[in-house]
Amino acid sequence: MKKAINFKFLQLNERKLSEQWMFWLSISIPLALSITLSIPLWLQTKINISAEGYDNFLANI
Repeated sequence: MKKAINFKFLQLNERKLSEQWMFWLSISIPLALSITLSIPLWLQTKINISAEGYDNFLANI
């Protein structure tokens, strides 16, 4: 006979939210994923803090 899988670790309880690991997991996974996927885009970006860069910014709005 197979033993049923216990998903009790996925349930929230009466403790405050900042003490629940599922809360921190639900915040940290999307944050880490978004940073990881954004790094290649940031490496290709050139920042130009000059009058020419400002004109380019205004032209692209």
